[in-house]
Amino acid sequence: RTRRLAAKVEMRRRNLSRFFSPAVVHDLQDAASTLGLKRRNAAIMFIDIRGFTSYAEDAPPTELAEMLVEYRGIVASCVFEHGGAIDKFMGDGVMAVFGQPRPYADDAARALACADRLVQQLRIWTRANEDAGLPSLVASVGVHHGVVIGGILGSRNHDEFTVLGDAVNVAQRLQSLAKVFK
Repeated sequence: RTRRLAAKVEMRRRNLSRFFSPAVVHDLQDAASTLGLKRRNAAIMFIDIRGFTSYAEDAPPTELAEMLVEYRGIVASCVFEHGGAIDKFMGDGVMAVFGQPRPYADDAARALACADRLVQQLRIWTRANEDAGLPSLVASVGVHHGVVIGGILGSRNHDEFTVLGDAVNVAQRLQSLAKVFK
């Protein structure tokens, strides 16, 4: 019975670790109360690849999948290294959050440091793709810090751990502007 319980706990930890940094997983395992909807400060980051939709229309499916897996791996690793969480993947778009489920005084600084590091890593990835004869895909990043409502938002069939609010909208608009102004 103890082994089954330990296996179940480990499975939950692995599931959480697909979306959150190790520090956040630890917090979530220790305090389920942090999952309820609450108003708090957080830094929101949106990342998107310019021209990905055009590329995806003609790319072989296996090449497309490999590129997305590499890209998402780079983004998730960088976000986790800086103590953030992946809120969601949307095709080639990524929404990350710093300060959810628990806010810290340095959330904005960690988000900006992550964005800076991410831009560097994605430039290296783009050059490696170009050297391999693959398309030159450049990402744009938008970051904003402000008040959000975050936690588990449920529906009858699906629960989602997410953040909502104007800070989310502003971060997404900043990412769109970064795309426009390159």
